[in-house]
Amino acid sequence: MVDFVHEHRCTAIAMPAPIRTAYEAYQERVGVCRDFAHLAVALCRCMNIPARYCSGYLGDIGVPPVDVAIDFHAWFEMYLNGEWHTYDARDRIPWIGRQKYHLESMRND
Repeated sequence: MVDFVHEHRCTAIAMPAPIRTAYEAYQERVGVCRDFAHLAVALCRCMNIPARYCSGYLGDIGVPPVDVAIDFHAWFEMYLNGEWHTYDARDRIPWIGRQKYHLESMRND
């Protein structure tokens, strides 16, 4: 799944569309991390694999330097063999320092 999404994408774009769907990301082959995470989640769910979209902050610890700042990021998790596993369809690199923010902890009760 991760390899398919990663290989299918063409490039990240500077001005992301705020309403790009998973299907549009697939058809257009462009997007940002959010779009690729949505596409991977949609494909997992089509195959009856539980998946969830994740977002949070991602530092640049232990990875080669890049030209742009990396901070807010989106990835996804798949539920396999009784456990949630983290995947990143954009980079396929296991990053250090991933800080996920759960929606339930951000509620205003």
